[in-house]
Amino acid sequence: MAEPAAVVYGQAGLMVVSGGFLPGKGLSVVGKTPTSKVRVFWSGGREVAGKAAMEWAKEHGGITLEMSIGGRIMENIGRFLPRNLQVKIWGVLSRRFAAGAEGVVYCFQNAAGLSLKSFWATQEYPILAKNGVEIIYKLVK
Repeated sequence: MAEPAAVVYGQAGLMVVSGGFLPGKGLSVVGKTPTSKVRVFWSGGREVAGKAAMEWAKEHGGITLEMSIGGRIMENIGRFLPRNLQVKIWGVLSRRFAAGAEGVVYCFQNAAGLSLKSFWATQEYPILAKNGVEIIYKLVK
């Protein structure tokens, strides 16, 4: 798989323009996930909270950011991008994932603690709270 030729920011969000994996096409990696599945968030480490959230989402018909279209794309191409660009893209995806949530969401948090600088604390939670989304917390060890 070839590395993306360019990353373009525009009104529609972020586009990864390919020079190899989708010749001549642009690929949208952000946007509201077209699903009625309950959204599942996590914070406090991928190996603990992330793993528990993804397992729960699979068992209960939910979806985490990593399971969304944009998340799956980033899981595959992220390793080819500079770290600072990865962080920017995950930030955009996180905000859009939170903004598209309605009703009730679940958040798996590591009982050992989480960072106040995490995407959950700085981006996702404020959006969910502003939009009046109910959050059900699950602590994991």
